[in-house]
Amino acid sequence: MKIIKIKSKLNLKLQISDKVFTPTLTTNILIKSAIKKIKKGSKILDLGCGSGAVGIALKKLKKISEPVYFSDLSAQAIKDVKFNSTFYKINTIAKKGSLFDPWKGHKFDFIINDVAAISQKIATLSNWYKGISCDSGLDGTKLVNKIISKSKNFLNENGSLFIPVISLSDEEKIINKAKKYFTTINLIDYLDWPLPKEMYKHKNILYDLKSRKKINFQIKWGLIICRTSVYMLK
Repeated sequence: MKIIKIKSKLNLKLQISDKVFTPTLTTNILIKSAIKKIKKGSKILDLGCGSGAVGIALKKLKKISEPVYFSDLSAQAIKDVKFNSTFYKINTIAKKGSLFDPWKGHKFDFIINDVAAISQKIATLSNWYKGISCDSGLDGTKLVNKIISKSKNFLNENGSLFIPVISLSDEEKIINKAKKYFTTINLIDYLDWPLPKEMYKHKNILYDLKSRKKINFQIKWGLIICRTSVYMLK
């Protein structure tokens, strides 16, 4: 099993199969942000759950209600979630399916979205999505904007949606979409991080996408600096 460190309070031991997304800094900041806002006894959905890191961490760190709900497009991811939930003795309902397809008739207090909001072109070039589908579009908004437009149908009254947005996408387009469906959009946390050096061989592509306003990043100290932001929509 792989050991995934969540903040400084928890080391999760997780089964993560080869074609299942491995948690990243985005996963950590998403968990950290959700912990600040989720109330005891909340019903949550970990959407695009991968190995289940977000939902399991929230259950371990915060007294959310059981069962914890998980879904992912990958059948192997759902197998990993079930294995990891059994390991941690967490009662879960985990379903395979695209976005909200598995959850007709369900409503949640909090939906934690971990579906990709990153340019599909960059995802394909990176090591983050080896063997993993990332149909997010050139500007990274395709999937997250679908989630934003449909999520109200799956939220309880006063329910909230958490979305992580990487600057390697069209963040402005995502926020404009959110404004059409939600009255409150709060930036809960953000983290600046250097792009891995192995991506520098694709600098021409990165600069082209930035010039076309498909993505954004900053140059500091000779490094390409990206930002992950977590928003809570209500």
